[in-house]
Amino acid sequence: MTLEASGAQDMITGDPPPNDVPEPGTLALLGVAAAALVSTRRRLGAGSAT
Repeated sequence: MTLEASGAQDMITGDPPPNDVPEPGTLALLGVAAAALVSTRRRLGAGSAT
């Protein structure tokens, strides 16, 4: 972390804290992929049962 003070413009810089929560886009992508897998398995399973 760096502390700089130069007149009226004081600035503190450093690394942001790690983000342990997945982003909404990632969760949406995983949800769509899971739904596609379930849908595909149901279609293939229904076709082979007859």
